[in-house]
Amino acid sequence: MIYVRVVVPIAVNREFTYLVPEGMSLKKGSVVRVPFRKGRIIGVVIGGAEPFEKSRYVLEHLFDLPEDVFKTAEFVIENYLAYPGEVFQFILPPFRKRAKFQIFSGSKESPFILTHEQRRAVDEILKVGKGVFLIHGITGSGKTEVYFHVMEEVLKQGKSVLYLVPEIGMVPQTLERVRRRFGRGEEYHSKLTPGERMKVWFGTLDGDIDIVVGARMAVFLPMQNLGLIVVDEEHDTSYRQSAMRPYYSARDIAVFRGKILDIPVILGSATPSVESYYKAQRGDYQLLELKERIGEAKLPDVEIVNLRKRQLISEELIKEIEGVKGRVIIFLNRRGYSPFVICRKCGYIEKCPDCDIPLTYHKKKGIFLCHHCNYTKKAYNTCPVCGEKLEFSSIGTERVEEKLREIFGEG
Repeated sequence: MIYVRVVVPIAVNREFTYLVPEGMSLKKGSVVRVPFRKGRIIGVVIGGAEPFEKSRYVLEHLFDLPEDVFKTAEFVIENYLAYPGEVFQFILPPFRKRAKFQIFSGSKESPFILTHEQRRAVDEILKVGKGVFLIHGITGSGKTEVYFHVMEEVLKQGKSVLYLVPEIGMVPQTLERVRRRFGRGEEYHSKLTPGERMKVWFGTLDGDIDIVVGARMAVFLPMQNLGLIVVDEEHDTSYRQSAMRPYYSARDIAVFRGKILDIPVILGSATPSVESYYKAQRGDYQLLELKERIGEAKLPDVEIVNLRKRQLISEELIKEIEGVKGRVIIFLNRRGYSPFVICRKCGYIEKCPDCDIPLTYHKKKGIFLCHHCNYTKKAYNTCPVCGEKLEFSSIGTERVEEKLREIFGEG
């Protein structure tokens, strides 16, 4: 009799031993249905086991995970201190009744003519054919066109392509461009319905889908004959899953998966992460630079103004706004009126009781708000510890808006 170790989707660091029925062939990565407690559950075989007297039989062999996907799961378990069951539960699709679905198919547009820099980058990636390539290209330098030319060659070889973007909101625009160029492509991310996710997941496993554009969870898709992984905006911290288990970095998982498959992984960014740029400088990654923008486009003039000893809105900014005839857009990456509320006398800081991070003061709504879990409480002006007046430190969008109205009026 043959025994196997199976992990099931529960958050415990434990394996369960099952008997393999006669005539059933299982291996590492086999996805099975097994009896568990008083019901049935999906599990993954992770290896052989010693005989166990009370073992029950595996009920059904569903399919096998590709070897690289199984090894990627092991990498997450070992390097991110994750429970095996929760990792495989995250990787596997929501199980529904399998049905055929329509794969997008449309017309293709002709490729653009590459610049000298773009051509050099494409040729280098195709010549080497494996490893990690960091494309450091300024905004408008045509990094996407480099991706597309490499993708085109990979697809001609009958291989598949995984194209990652950091935010779900970026998927539709990227997918539209991919479909215009190649006439096909599907999306994969957590906002899809369980049925949609299952269809795409099995579509890649069966080899029916060879181009997927997705957010970070797509890095675990069982792409058949995977030949290229693109990680666009590789510096973006959204590639890290830190708000829920299992924790992981999709960029680092992409690099690991590319290594075990011996395929090229392209990391692209106008502002590469420190760790990626360091690895490129050290020679672990190959650095490819695009220093010129496409066509006649030029980078805008940038002036850095020190606001430490100045008013909230600098005189330079006021002067520039007054000299503009059209509309002006001001960007600030901090919501609310003040991202930080503190008592200068006793040091009390208003924090979220669940996340232990400072609450943001929203003046318009009169609340303190946690931007991580949405915890809310009514705002007040005096310190609950010593009674002194609280200071609304730092600058948020509401505060900037208030100051701009003071200077320029309601227009």
